[in-house]
Amino acid sequence: MTKLLQTISDDDKFRQNVSKYLLELIAQLKKFDFFKAAQSKKRLSALESGQFFADCIGAMEQIFAHHIQAYSAMRWMYYLRRTPNSVFSGDLHSTVANNRALAEIYAQRSKRVEEARWGQAGFEFRLDDGTLRHVARFVAFVFIMNNLQVDFRFASKGGEYTFGAESAPKSSSWGTKAAPLLTFKAKSPAVATSLPRLVDSDEIVLAARIYDQRHNVRSTFLGHALTRAGLADTTDAKNKPPEYMTLREAIWSLTEETLFSPQKLLEGHPQADLVEEGMKALVRFGPTGIELDALFDLYRQPAMAAINIDDGAVLHLITLLLGGRLLEIRRFAALRVMELGYFVVALDEWDGLAGEEYASVCDRIRSALPQLNAPATFELFSAACHAYLGSAWPIVHGNPVRTTPNYVCIDMWAASMGFIAAFQFPKVQGQVANERATWFEDVVQELIDSTSSAAPKIRSLRQKPLTLGGKALTDIDAIGTRGRDLLIVSCKSIPYTMDYDRGVYNAIRNTETTVVNAVAHWKGIVKTLDATRVGDNYNLSGFDRIIGVVCTPFAVYTKSAEALSSTTGNLRWASSLDELAHFLRTDTEQTDE
Repeated sequence: MTKLLQTISDDDKFRQNVSKYLLELIAQLKKFDFFKAAQSKKRLSALESGQFFADCIGAMEQIFAHHIQAYSAMRWMYYLRRTPNSVFSGDLHSTVANNRALAEIYAQRSKRVEEARWGQAGFEFRLDDGTLRHVARFVAFVFIMNNLQVDFRFASKGGEYTFGAESAPKSSSWGTKAAPLLTFKAKSPAVATSLPRLVDSDEIVLAARIYDQRHNVRSTFLGHALTRAGLADTTDAKNKPPEYMTLREAIWSLTEETLFSPQKLLEGHPQADLVEEGMKALVRFGPTGIELDALFDLYRQPAMAAINIDDGAVLHLITLLLGGRLLEIRRFAALRVMELGYFVVALDEWDGLAGEEYASVCDRIRSALPQLNAPATFELFSAACHAYLGSAWPIVHGNPVRTTPNYVCIDMWAASMGFIAAFQFPKVQGQVANERATWFEDVVQELIDSTSSAAPKIRSLRQKPLTLGGKALTDIDAIGTRGRDLLIVSCKSIPYTMDYDRGVYNAIRNTETTVVNAVAHWKGIVKTLDATRVGDNYNLSGFDRIIGVVCTPFAVYTKSAEALSSTTGNLRWASSLDELAHFLRTDTEQTDE
């Protein structure tokens, strides 16, 4: 990697430039009429705050639009992918990936065309002090956009904002928190304190902190992807063997920067001796098997026959499989993907091999997803990729195949991130929604059965109406035991939608309401069962306690103290599948406190 970019996180001049451009961009933002109107009002309601930050996002895009045209999209990617993770990282695992994705999605809006010089390591662009200033300005812009999106989400959760002194600087994403979000710590400009901050609200700040903690976990790709469809995966990531050699059908994720010995990857390659013994490469991307059959298991059910996945998800998935087949025979290109997330091939090679493999790749996907609606030909696929821009809010990568007159860049990380973001269950009700709900119940039961909490003797109580005094009481979606305690689970298969990801008020509120009401209902059921251990068609008298939990595919934001409270030990009344899995996989003999 280019040393000048690799070391910028330690460069005082670069940090100063980021701070300078942060000041300049914010100063331009404050000139807009909507900003002045909000400033004169001083305090904004949650609804007004949400509209204000949405307006800020649009205005900032307008301010920065001409700066994006300074370089071509390919040149921006060349610089951004060689910039260290520390420049984009923050307090959460997801921050670095989100900030990188945000930068690249905006960079892709460039219409400029430039010629690249070919070097020993692929295409190259000039790198000097002027380049670093452009990168610093882009980092400042991305930093502001990230914070605007964060503040929009706070407003959607009920947060009010003020331009006055009654703000909560520790919980605000402006001003004092602005610089620390980037771990290389560009200094926070004093003028940022005149920007709106979140009004003191312990309830919202605490709920948001808990929400971030619950999401700040690493999971398998399959689990992450299925979570967005309202399903999730029960596989324990720690029990999976290393899969870095999986190339043909792989998803590429951003990892910690590390030194990698490529000798095993290049084993058997005719030019493997070019890599000397002991030589290591600095890598930040790694592959994991996609597991198509498991990913689309639900979609193969009869009720799902007419339900397809998003067109953008289709383009990204095809790119991953086409690229994977090239990487199988181009191991040095695979090493390049591990370093930069993309690889480059000659135009005729891509058109030739990818064109030949296109029908085969589509057939492979259809073996797992029969209803796949893919472009009919490779040419139509290429055209669709070129026209696909993605989205900056919510973050969805656009075109993963960048074509120039001389070469093609296949961006495996963009295809991976784009697929995960675009793979979301459609907003449909009726039989399709019922099928998904039943499927999620089975997923939760499979999780329980894979642990020591499995209880086959009482499985007959699951998914059947329990009656008391001749009246229907409830049915249990998933069931198990923990020592001498009975675990009963109410499953809510809530899909992770684009609106929820974006932080739209109604999406946040409706999802929270669903979970809060479900917890209140399930607590009532547990109380009734605990008080009446023997009913018309059940007998629970042999258990010491009845533990209830409402399980969702992902951790749902809520301010409800009841939903966030402990049902037993470290298990919350409202828990995600990951949280339930962690609870079940701990020592069942330990005493709950």
